[in-house]
Amino acid sequence: MTDPLETESLAISQYLLAVRPGRDLVQRYRDANAELCPEQPAWQDRAMLDFVRRHPRSLPLFDAASGVLRPHSLLRRKILVMMAILETTPQFAAHFDTENAGRLQVLAKLGAYGLRSVVTTVAGLLMYAIVIGTRHRVLRE
Repeated sequence: MTDPLETESLAISQYLLAVRPGRDLVQRYRDANAELCPEQPAWQDRAMLDFVRRHPRSLPLFDAASGVLRPHSLLRRKILVMMAILETTPQFAAHFDTENAGRLQVLAKLGAYGLRSVVTTVAGLLMYAIVIGTRHRVLRE
């Protein structure tokens, strides 16, 4: 059986930078989770994390939905933890540098990012409603 924290670290790293972290970064992620996320997760957090572990490509959708519905969710905290680990790792630090671009290029990128964010958020809200709603019905029965 695969370690859930390893599965999460791989999915989140792929989502953030399209990279596969080495064993040392996975271990840093485990250590950080033990320190920063020791509590028992809420059922919504467990449902999202279980789904993301099985379907890593759903991570951007759940991240977008959580940003609207549950900005302090465990999933968002785990994404921030992995982002901090990647950002402070020399081989990935350059990914977080800003690039110098002209105003028109910046505006075009902002427009594209904005459109993508809206589409991802709407799709994420639908997926969240399906996954969390299904899990809630199962728990009530």
